[in-house]
Parts: sequence; structure tokens; C-alpha cells
Amino acid sequence: MSIPEEAIGIYDFSYAPYALGDVLTWQVNLMCEAYERKATHVSSILIADQYVPSNAFQKHITSVNYKFYLNNLLDAFLCTNPLDSIKIFNCRYAFNDFLALKTTKAAWPTFDGHLKKCLDYSSHKKVNRFYREHGFVPELQIPLGYKDWVQQFFKDHFSQKYVVCVNIRQARLKKEPQSLYRDSSADVWFDFMQYIHKINQDVVFVLVGGYEEIEDRFSSLPNVIVVREIGLNLAHELAILKTSNLFMGTSSGFAAMATFSGTPYVITNYDPNAAPETEIEIGAKQYPFAKKNQILDWGTEKLETLTTLFLEIYNA
Repeated sequence: MSIPEEAIGIYDFSYAPYALGDVLTWQVNLMCEAYERKATHVSSILIADQYVPSNAFQKHITSVNYKFYLNNLLDAFLCTNPLDSIKIFNCRYAFNDFLALKTTKAAWPTFDGHLKKCLDYSSHKKVNRFYREHGFVPELQIPLGYKDWVQQFFKDHFSQKYVVCVNIRQARLKKEPQSLYRDSSADVWFDFMQYIHKINQDVVFVLVGGYEEIEDRFSSLPNVIVVREIGLNLAHELAILKTSNLFMGTSSGFAAMATFSGTPYVITNYDPNAAPETEIEIGAKQYPFAKKNQILDWGTEKLETLTTLFLEIYNA
């Protein structure tokens, strides 16, 4: 079998979700495929078809508004390492013609899997197998084109600071709330940030995520920056997370970036329903491929727990 020069990622929104965590995990699977097939470069192919614009679980995304959701998510696809190109098709016939020329390439999903609309976009099964065989997992990169920006941003704003990137899941505040049991208590996070400021003024918290999920009171804290309030977007947020000293937040899309970026993290309120997909036991403190300061916490957030976990990593 000839060695492919190119690995191709296929993300078809007719069966794959508009979801940050799934897009990031999909890229890690694609990087694993590229490494195993010894591909020299990676291309991502996105299909957003106005006639079938969304999957069965996101019927609120229609031919009228799908471009809005795609635009909000597009920067997340810039984290593949290495990334040669991204192509977006809104015509399935044109995509099929393009795909016919690429059938000898490595692909995630496989071409047969794509035709059957069979994509494992969320589980860690391929990642865990890759780790057992190779002893490492490919890391997501700072979104392509944002490395210089984030280095200058940290130099300008966070000199001599310990930066904690935080995502507080409050889906109840969104227009289409889902899985509310996974939400965090904003009160606990607010008290935690206030307490840390009292004991250590060298720590700054950078809040990322949908602006509608961040309550106004967080902006009043002297040790907090809300990314969306200063005009930044998803690519900036992912770059900040990758560069931060620590990520803390609920098990959600941004937590997936931390999981696969090498950043120390505390993922809180871990969903037991996700355990089979990630192949860990309920209560496990780490993923199989996790590094030393990458911790899972299964309980709902409490001030004492957040403080203990933060200090454990900060003092390390």
C-alpha cells in the first residue's frame, strides 16, 4: 500500500454536530489518523449543505440560520497540527466530485464511514488506542494565525501574572438551552474568584465562552477579564486557553481544548454519562493519556473544592 501524502478530515454537518467539543475531538482523531498513516500534511473538508444543514439532534439549525452557527464555530477548525488547508462546500454534488479524486488518501472518517454517515466525533476510543500504541496523543495547536497575537496579548496584559482560563457552563441562559444538569453554579465561581484575589493578587482569571452565559457581575471583579467584552472571538479564546497556566471549567467544549492541548486543567462537574465514551471509570481522576496536572473532578462545584484543586496545581 502506498503511503498517502495527505490526510483528509471530513466534517459533514448533516450528521455531525455544530459543537465545539466534538469539532476539537474530531481534529485529534484526524491527527492520530495522519500520524499512523505517515501523511505529510492534513486538509479539513467541511460540508454545510443548505438542503440538509444540520443533524437529527439540532433541528433548530435550519437553512435560514445555519451559516450563523457555522461562522461561530469555524475558527475551532484551525487547531489541527499540521493544517495545510480548509475547504468548505455548500454544494454536495461539488463535494462528491472533489471526494472522488481523493479516495486513495487517508481520511477521518474513512470514505466508507462517511458514505454511511458513521463518524465517531466525540468518543476517546481511537485516541486511547493511539496512546496505548504510541505513548502520546497529538496536541491541538493555537489556532493557525494567532500565535504571534496571543504572545503579544499575554505580554501586554499578563506580565508576571498566573493566568487561569475559566469556562462556566450556564446553558440555561442560552437561547436554545440543553443538558441543564451539566451547568455550573455561577455563585460558587464568583465566590472562588473573590477568595483567590484576597489571598493572591498575582492570579488573573480569563473568562471564555458565549457572552450570554457570563453574568455581568464577573466584570466587576478586579482579577477577571471577560474575553468577549473586549471584542475577541473564539479563535482568541482558544489561543488564550492554550497559553494559560491553567484551565478550570465544566466538562464542555473548552474543556476538550484543554484535554488535548497540554495545558494543566481542572475539569469540574464531570458528566458520568460520558464515562463510557471516554473509557474511564466513574470517579477516575484522570484520562489515561493525561499529564500530571490534568485533573477530573466529578462533583458539583463547591468553593472548598475549587480552592483545593487550584492550590494543588498552583503550588506544584
